[in-house]
Amino acid sequence: CPGYDSYTEDIEVLLNQITTVNPVLEYIEAPENVWVSISEDYRATIFWNSVSQYTDSKLFQSYTLARQLDGGNWIIIQEGLADTVFVDNLYSQSDGEYKYGVKAVYEYSQSELTQSDVLPIFRFVDVLFEFTLSDGQTPQGVIFNLIGQDTIYTQVYEDSTHSDGILSYTDVFMADYHLTAEKVGYEPIDEIITIDDETTNFEYTLQYFIAIGDEPIPLVSKIEQNYPNSFHISGFSRGGTEINYHVHKVAQVKVEIFNIKGERVATLVNGSMIPGIYSTSWNGVDDQNKAVSSGIYFYRLMLDNSTIESKKCVLIK
Repeated sequence: CPGYDSYTEDIEVLLNQITTVNPVLEYIEAPENVWVSISEDYRATIFWNSVSQYTDSKLFQSYTLARQLDGGNWIIIQEGLADTVFVDNLYSQSDGEYKYGVKAVYEYSQSELTQSDVLPIFRFVDVLFEFTLSDGQTPQGVIFNLIGQDTIYTQVYEDSTHSDGILSYTDVFMADYHLTAEKVGYEPIDEIITIDDETTNFEYTLQYFIAIGDEPIPLVSKIEQNYPNSFHISGFSRGGTEINYHVHKVAQVKVEIFNIKGERVATLVNGSMIPGIYSTSWNGVDDQNKAVSSGIYFYRLMLDNSTIESKKCVLIK
């Protein structure tokens, strides 16, 4: 019986007599509990209770640690353990539901397996990007770059579209990414996106350029994601973040910064502009040139007092 000592006894069976045997299986002490914690870089630390070193003529030897994935077979990952803690690196392992089990090994027997709770690990998803061109041309040859902003996997994808304009990838780590897409004659796309289990399909339309001389004229007005984001400033060095925006007509243009309360913090641009692609920057100060606190801020593009687009940025000191 699992978790109990085997019973062995020599008995004599005689003709026409009843031989009575009363076997008693002795319980083999097992670790009482098993706990698991997981770090940001997917190292599972397994802890368990110790057992008595010597009980009922049984001399403790070591622990055996096993791992199970998605209810499958138990796989022994370490034997001969003397300590009650072990670190299992899951960085390169598959996604799924993990369980750990520990059993105590004695001189002539071993305990049943004490199991942990389920540890769900889901990091990767399948992602699809679809590109079209505003003038209806075949979206072939769009140069695509996707760079992970995390510090764990930092995946990088470099590709170009075929005639269907579709790019798909498997096992993409859920994180923020810096995405760029370019094609000659069209406005480039440059933004930070978030990939998670609910956001895996992305659709983009590259806008065709109308040019006057050597200067491209965008067909729509928009504001792009700031870069870098997040950005850092300190008392010793004041960096900043760049914000690009497009103006498609002659208009009174404003680019303003707001805090999470909706209060205007700074006005970066305020004036009449002709169509074109422009750039401004914010170094983390308000209109009085005083440094603002760390946190989330929003920046907004307005044309002729109408809001065109707003985006979020993060300031860190």
